[in-house]
Amino acid sequence: MMERKGEYNMNIRNVNESDYETIQQLDFMTGLRMQWDSAYHKEDEFVSVNDEGEIIGAASLFWDGTWYYLNKKDMNLPLYRMQIDVATSKDAPKNTRRELIRTLQEHFKKYTVEYPNRKLCMRCWCVESDKDYMQELLEEGFYVGGVIMVFKYDTTRDFEIRKSKENICVEELNNDDESIKAYLVANEAGYGTQDSEDEFRFMMMGEDTKVFVAKVDGKIVSSTSIWKIEDGRWATENVFTIPEYRRKGIGREVLYTALKSIQEQKGEVATLTVVGDNKDAIAMYLSMGYSLMENMMEMHYILD
Repeated sequence: MMERKGEYNMNIRNVNESDYETIQQLDFMTGLRMQWDSAYHKEDEFVSVNDEGEIIGAASLFWDGTWYYLNKKDMNLPLYRMQIDVATSKDAPKNTRRELIRTLQEHFKKYTVEYPNRKLCMRCWCVESDKDYMQELLEEGFYVGGVIMVFKYDTTRDFEIRKSKENICVEELNNDDESIKAYLVANEAGYGTQDSEDEFRFMMMGEDTKVFVAKVDGKIVSSTSIWKIEDGRWATENVFTIPEYRRKGIGREVLYTALKSIQEQKGEVATLTVVGDNKDAIAMYLSMGYSLMENMMEMHYILD
């Protein structure tokens, strides 16, 4: 078990089973994911504890989809990423988050030793307005690896589902093993690498999560996922279409179907993220009525 003495009289240690309820009080989704999302592993999870034994912060490295390709000798990706999840209490000392980040960096070194021939990366996102967090990351050796654009759609407006001319069937994905496996096959074809299966299965457990798919002869060729972020705001994410079915209006129809579902559930705004240089996707979102809401910085940490 790792223990590390931080500044401001705090100790940082690995997570115990009894810690998760307290972590949920810091940040509900962080605590829930650390306990139940299989993309998270206890050896990569840490808490910061003050002199009174109270948990004042929690942090974890967790696998994204690229991590599952580490041991595939026939596939060499430019980057193999681990995501960062950090949460602190409102009254935690100022340096708590920074000490947790340093702990993750120290822990990350063991993976670079284990996989010396792979380029490994710690990754997280900063809302552009969160200058303090970005400053901390920059000072700890992170750099801006890319810009993520956040678009929004007003789901209170009147709109119709624009149908593709292709012979497709758009339906909601079932939450069974066969359907999930079929989705992941299409997901890999759409992105080039598969998203985290563990993360997807965890997401599918959500009460508000729905995954809409377009099928051609029973084969999934396009998809959009939705879930509730907060009152009035929903996500439209994981948008993809496999290459041979692009530019046929299929992805647009699936996304409109997802937006209509949000509207029927009284959602007021739907948001999505897209990599800043994905010109085709940005053009489609703008043509559908999405507008730019904000930018996020994709922060990378790589040990050369």
